Amino acid sequence: MTKNFHRREKVYYAIRQALLGGPKSFTTLWKVVGGSRSTLSSCLKGLCEDEIVKRNTLTRNYELKALGWRKLEEVRTPSSAYCKRQFRNDRTLVTESCSAIFYPRTGFIRIDESKPNLEEAVAALLNPTYFSVRKSGTIKFEIEVCLKAKGTIEVTPTQREREIAEWRRNEASWKAQDEYDRKMSSINRKRRAYG
Repeated sequence: MTKNFHRREKVYYAIRQALLGGPKSFTTLWKVVGGSRSTLSSCLKGLCEDEIVKRNTLTRNYELKALGWRKLEEVRTPSSAYCKRQFRNDRTLVTESCSAIFYPRTGFIRIDESKPNLEEAVAALLNPTYFSVRKSGTIKFEIEVCLKAKGTIEVTPTQREREIAEWRRNEASWKAQDEYDRKMSSINRKRRAYG
């Protein structure tokens, strides 16, 4: 997984560098960037979705959009987390090194700012597997888990955000009421003046 993460980072950079020289076809990009066609294809798809690169429908070439370089902070970027654990059960001693690559498809830009707790996640997923081993001896292992999470997140506004929204909703009615009060006071002054 770590290898794939670094490969994508390099491919994103190589695509941008290659397209600085002008539009290029998929085959030309593949020859310049190198690597597998599927990795290049998925990276181009991500850059097109992020509106950094566009595909010309007539020439079928890929090119940088005019504002592409201004939106680099919005590129969905793979991020990673690492952990090392060593723990013991009655008969079992487990030593492991774990890495996780987070590749947000939609919604998030990067995930590593949230400091995901990889140790707890790995413990919940793999500890039952480790402790189910009954045969004595040393077992070397490598486990790869593919996980896809899809859904929605709804965040309710804070008290302050609710108060600001309420104030903005009421602001128009307050202005209208103030305008009405000014008109009425002006009319009342005129009535008193004329008598």
